[in-house]
Amino acid sequence: MMNKKTKIIIMFISLILVITASVGGTYALLSSSATPQKNVFIPADISCCITGEESEYTVKNIGNVDAYVRVAIIPNWQKNGNIYALKPISDSDYSIVADGWELIDGYFYHSIPIAPGESTSPISIELLASPPDECEFVPEILAESIQSQPADAAKEAWNYPFD
Repeated sequence: MMNKKTKIIIMFISLILVITASVGGTYALLSSSATPQKNVFIPADISCCITGEESEYTVKNIGNVDAYVRVAIIPNWQKNGNIYALKPISDSDYSIVADGWELIDGYFYHSIPIAPGESTSPISIELLASPPDECEFVPEILAESIQSQPADAAKEAWNYPFD
Protein backbone atom coordinates (compact mmCIF):
# COMPACT_ATOMS: atom_id res chain seq x y z
CA MET A 1 0.00 0.00 0.00
CA MET A 2 1.14 3.49 -0.76
CA ASN A 3 1.62 5.95 1.89
CA LYS A 4 0.06 9.37 1.88
CA LYS A 5 3.25 11.14 0.80
CA THR A 6 3.64 8.91 -2.31
CA LYS A 7 0.01 9.52 -3.33
CA ILE A 8 0.51 13.29 -3.09
CA ILE A 9 3.71 13.11 -5.19
CA ILE A 10 1.96 10.99 -7.89
CA MET A 11 -1.03 13.37 -7.99
CA PHE A 12 1.31 16.39 -8.18
CA ILE A 13 3.30 14.84 -11.07
CA SER A 14 0.02 13.95 -12.86
CA LEU A 15 -1.23 17.52 -12.42
CA ILE A 16 2.04 18.93 -13.81
CA LEU A 17 1.78 16.59 -16.84
CA VAL A 18 -1.84 17.61 -17.53
CA ILE A 19 -1.00 21.33 -17.26
CA THR A 20 2.08 20.93 -19.48
CA ALA A 21 0.10 19.03 -22.14
CA SER A 22 -2.72 21.59 -22.05
CA VAL A 23 -0.39 24.59 -22.30
CA GLY A 24 1.71 22.93 -25.01
CA GLY A 25 -1.34 21.96 -27.07
CA THR A 26 -2.86 25.41 -26.74
CA TYR A 27 0.41 27.08 -27.74
CA ALA A 28 0.77 24.76 -30.76
CA LEU A 29 -2.79 25.50 -31.87
CA LEU A 30 -2.45 29.26 -31.50
CA SER A 31 1.03 29.58 -32.99
CA SER A 32 0.50 27.41 -36.06
CA SER A 33 -0.71 29.06 -39.25
CA ALA A 34 -1.87 27.56 -42.48
CA THR A 35 -0.40 28.69 -45.75
CA PRO A 36 -3.01 30.83 -47.50
CA GLN A 37 -4.34 29.36 -50.73
CA LYS A 38 -5.47 31.49 -53.64
CA ASN A 39 -8.62 30.40 -55.42
CA VAL A 40 -8.72 31.77 -58.92
CA PHE A 41 -12.07 31.60 -60.64
CA ILE A 42 -12.41 32.46 -64.30
CA PRO A 43 -16.06 33.01 -65.17
CA ALA A 44 -17.34 31.59 -68.41
CA ASP A 45 -17.82 34.13 -71.19
CA ILE A 46 -20.52 32.97 -73.58
CA SER A 47 -20.65 35.18 -76.63
CA CYS A 48 -20.92 34.92 -80.39
CA CYS A 49 -20.93 37.11 -83.47
CA ILE A 50 -22.24 36.74 -86.99
CA THR A 51 -19.71 36.96 -89.79
CA GLY A 52 -20.22 36.76 -93.50
CA GLU A 53 -21.08 38.36 -96.77
CA GLU A 54 -24.38 39.19 -98.41
CA SER A 55 -25.56 35.61 -98.84
CA GLU A 56 -23.34 33.35 -96.69
CA TYR A 57 -23.06 33.65 -92.92
CA THR A 58 -21.28 31.86 -90.09
CA VAL A 59 -21.42 32.31 -86.33
CA LYS A 60 -18.12 32.67 -84.49
CA ASN A 61 -17.71 31.73 -80.82
CA ILE A 62 -15.96 34.75 -79.27
CA GLY A 63 -16.38 33.45 -75.71
CA ASN A 64 -13.89 31.41 -73.67
CA VAL A 65 -15.73 28.06 -73.46
CA ASP A 66 -17.26 25.63 -75.95
CA ALA A 67 -20.78 26.70 -76.87
CA TYR A 68 -23.84 25.56 -78.76
CA VAL A 69 -25.25 28.06 -81.25
CA ARG A 70 -28.68 28.68 -82.70
CA VAL A 71 -29.77 31.20 -85.31
CA ALA A 72 -33.08 32.81 -86.23
CA ILE A 73 -33.34 34.26 -89.73
CA ILE A 74 -35.97 36.93 -90.25
CA PRO A 75 -36.29 37.82 -93.93
CA ASN A 76 -37.47 41.29 -94.92
CA TRP A 77 -38.00 43.37 -98.02
CA GLN A 78 -36.70 46.89 -97.45
CA LYS A 79 -37.26 50.05 -99.41
CA ASN A 80 -35.36 53.23 -98.56
CA GLY A 81 -34.30 51.74 -95.22
CA ASN A 82 -37.88 50.90 -94.21
CA ILE A 83 -39.35 47.41 -93.94
CA TYR A 84 -41.79 46.71 -96.74
CA ALA A 85 -45.26 45.50 -95.77
CA LEU A 86 -45.08 42.17 -97.61
CA LYS A 87 -42.93 39.48 -96.09
CA PRO A 88 -40.69 37.32 -98.32
CA ILE A 89 -41.95 33.75 -98.65
CA SER A 90 -39.58 30.86 -97.99
CA ASP A 91 -38.91 28.55 -100.97
CA SER A 92 -40.67 31.04 -103.24
CA ASP A 93 -38.77 34.31 -102.76
CA TYR A 94 -35.68 32.86 -101.07
CA SER A 95 -34.14 29.59 -99.92
CA ILE A 96 -31.80 28.72 -97.08
CA VAL A 97 -29.07 26.11 -97.36
CA ALA A 98 -27.75 25.13 -93.95
CA ASP A 99 -25.67 21.93 -94.00
CA GLY A 100 -24.77 20.94 -90.44
CA TRP A 101 -27.76 22.83 -89.04
CA GLU A 102 -31.22 21.61 -88.06
CA LEU A 103 -34.35 23.77 -88.36
CA ILE A 104 -36.74 23.36 -85.42
CA ASP A 105 -39.49 25.84 -84.48
CA GLY A 106 -37.98 28.74 -86.42
CA TYR A 107 -34.39 28.26 -85.16
CA PHE A 108 -31.44 26.72 -86.94
CA TYR A 109 -29.50 24.68 -84.36
CA HIS A 110 -25.85 23.81 -84.83
CA SER A 111 -25.77 20.47 -83.02
CA ILE A 112 -21.98 20.37 -82.53
CA PRO A 113 -20.41 22.62 -79.88
CA ILE A 114 -18.17 25.36 -81.26
CA ALA A 115 -14.77 25.88 -79.61
CA PRO A 116 -13.62 29.39 -78.64
CA GLY A 117 -12.39 31.26 -81.70
CA GLU A 118 -13.99 28.76 -84.12
CA SER A 119 -16.98 29.25 -86.44
CA THR A 120 -19.99 27.19 -87.45
CA SER A 121 -20.57 25.74 -90.88
CA PRO A 122 -22.08 28.39 -93.18
CA ILE A 123 -25.73 29.23 -93.72
CA SER A 124 -26.42 30.40 -97.26
CA ILE A 125 -29.43 32.48 -98.23
CA GLU A 126 -30.29 32.51 -101.92
CA LEU A 127 -32.71 34.99 -103.46
CA LEU A 128 -35.06 33.14 -105.85
CA ALA A 129 -37.38 35.93 -106.97
CA SER A 130 -37.03 39.56 -107.94
CA PRO A 131 -37.78 41.95 -105.08
CA PRO A 132 -41.15 43.71 -105.35
CA ASP A 133 -41.51 47.45 -105.90
CA GLU A 134 -37.78 48.33 -106.04
CA CYS A 135 -37.11 46.71 -102.65
CA GLU A 136 -34.01 44.88 -101.56
CA PHE A 137 -33.87 41.56 -99.72
CA VAL A 138 -32.44 42.09 -96.22
CA PRO A 139 -32.36 39.09 -93.87
CA GLU A 140 -32.05 39.89 -90.17
CA ILE A 141 -29.94 37.21 -88.53
CA LEU A 142 -30.08 36.72 -84.78
CA ALA A 143 -27.59 34.36 -83.13
CA GLU A 144 -27.54 33.01 -79.59
CA SER A 145 -25.00 30.85 -77.81
CA ILE A 146 -25.09 28.77 -74.65
CA GLN A 147 -22.24 26.92 -72.96
CA SER A 148 -22.10 23.28 -73.96
CA GLN A 149 -21.34 21.86 -70.51
CA PRO A 150 -23.28 20.54 -68.77
CA ALA A 151 -25.21 19.36 -71.84
CA ASP A 152 -28.40 18.93 -69.81
CA ALA A 153 -28.49 22.67 -69.09
CA ALA A 154 -28.38 23.49 -72.81
CA LYS A 155 -31.05 20.87 -73.52
CA GLU A 156 -33.35 22.33 -70.86
CA ALA A 157 -32.78 25.96 -71.83
CA TRP A 158 -33.44 25.47 -75.54
CA ASN A 159 -35.47 22.25 -75.53
CA TYR A 160 -33.19 20.78 -78.21
CA PRO A 161 -31.83 17.22 -78.05
CA PHE A 162 -28.08 17.94 -78.14
CA ASP A 163 -25.99 14.74 -78.30
